Amino acid sequence: MEETVYIIKQDGMPLKHTIRWRILSAGFNIVANKYVTLPIRAFERIYPRSEHPTILEEVWKQNVVFNTTGTCEIGILQAEDATKRFLELAGRHSNPAACELGTIRREYGVCRAHSISAYPIHLKVVHRSEGEMQALRDRRVIRDLLGA
Repeated sequence: MEETVYIIKQDGMPLKHTIRWRILSAGFNIVANKYVTLPIRAFERIYPRSEHPTILEEVWKQNVVFNTTGTCEIGILQAEDATKRFLELAGRHSNPAACELGTIRREYGVCRAHSISAYPIHLKVVHRSEGEMQALRDRRVIRDLLGA
């Protein structure tokens, strides 16, 4: 069994029961979870600024504020090939419209009609790790927040 993390972001919280049901129905076990307001330090560890050099500073700052001011659900998932399978379930792209049909981001996320300095704003509803290295980093952050 492998572990990976999930975050139901604040824009996904109105659908948290549906999203959680989708995760469980796909064969994942939620081994730990908690509602939190994501601390800025945790956001910065999950989304290092250096990994997003093309995002304008103005957009980045608004993204930090948006993602660290509301309640989200964080958790650890367990399943065979958990990281890969959750990436496929959640959706591979930042833009929900570019995700495969049936993915969580495609079904429940949106691309806001407005943008910041011509940079489109995507409401992805869930965070997922893109690969094993990111999953390892993300698990450390989420376990710290869970107190596990």
